Amino acid sequence: MFTRDVITGVHEFIGAGTYQYAPAGDWYIVGTHIQQSGNASDTLVQCGTTTVSRNYGKDTADVTENYHCVGAITGSKTGNDSSFVTVSYIPSDQFSNQLIASVSGQIGLSPAAARGMGDIFVVFWIVCALVLVYCGFFMATYIYRK
Repeated sequence: MFTRDVITGVHEFIGAGTYQYAPAGDWYIVGTHIQQSGNASDTLVQCGTTTVSRNYGKDTADVTENYHCVGAITGSKTGNDSSFVTVSYIPSDQFSNQLIASVSGQIGLSPAAARGMGDIFVVFWIVCALVLVYCGFFMATYIYRK
């Protein structure tokens, strides 16, 4: 299950054709699904000219992806049978926020708290480094005193 900010586009191909799910932009494709009535054609989901998902004649199960797409998200189909294609994507500027929200949800924190935890970890490592330096000077004076 995706978060509510994920955009899901669906299109039914009857015969050969192409369909644009999203205009040229900076996207993350997070999931695809292809269901096809027969096995007389191929169906593709593409980012620009790069194939992201493809079935060879019959259904492709739900595929959860993390594909960074810079370009238009399109679907195309050959042959005369029908297919139903679902593509889920999110703008890349929202993707990092979704990732933080996903991780923070798994550990029971709000997204703001998860961002704050990153700052706390930086301060923690700086304090650890300062303690080690202090201990090093203390030990040096203890060992080398006359």
